[in-house]
Amino acid sequence: MPDDLEEALAVYEQTIALDPHNAITYLNKGDALKGLSRYEEALAAYEQAIALDPHNAITYLNKADLLCELKRYREALTAYEQAIDRNTHNAIAFLHKSDALRAHMHYA
Repeated sequence: MPDDLEEALAVYEQTIALDPHNAITYLNKGDALKGLSRYEEALAAYEQAIALDPHNAITYLNKADLLCELKRYREALTAYEQAIDRNTHNAIAFLHKSDALRAHMHYA
C-alpha cells in the first residue's frame, strides 16, 4: 500500500506541475500524504486546495478528520463547521463533528 501511495503522490506532483491551480489535485495529494503518515504535509496540501477552491466541503472535512487524528480538536471543530457551512446536508460532517466534540471534552 505505501508503494501505491508513493506512486500516486508522484502522479499528483506531476499533475500539479502541469496545472498548479487544480484544487482537487491538492485534495488528493493531501489524502495520499495522510495515508503515508506525512501529516503536516497533508495539512499544507489541504490548505492549498482550500486556497484554490474555498467552497469544497470535502476538503474541509478531510482536513478536520486529520486534525482529529492529531488530537487538534479545536482546529478540527472549526474545519468541521466550515465543511458544514459549505454543505449543510453532509451528514458525515455532522457525525464527525460530534465525535470531535466528545473527544475534545474528554481531553480538555
